[in-house]
Amino acid sequence: RTHCRFDVYFLNIHKHTQTHTHTNTHTYTHTNTHTQTHTHKHTHMHIHKHTQTHTHTHKHTHTYTHTHWHKHTVRVPMIHTPLGFSVPVPPYLLF
Repeated sequence: RTHCRFDVYFLNIHKHTQTHTHTNTHTYTHTNTHTQTHTHKHTHMHIHKHTQTHTHTHKHTHTYTHTHWHKHTVRVPMIHTPLGFSVPVPPYLLF
């Protein structure tokens, strides 16, 4: 007589590698305002206003890679033959 029992037979290990890229863009704007007042012999007043705007853009890219292992165990039936030994059933024969 032939009976079927389940045993841990198939061990599949997967390697997953993920690469992430993160980009940061920073923009700095700095404004300088300078006012100069000149008085010439109390006759007229001259006001000079100067505005300077400076923009700086910094781009930073960071890339890191993460690797992890995924272990997957499949339980497959063991066919016990009348000859006294068990034969594992390949996964592709299971329906």
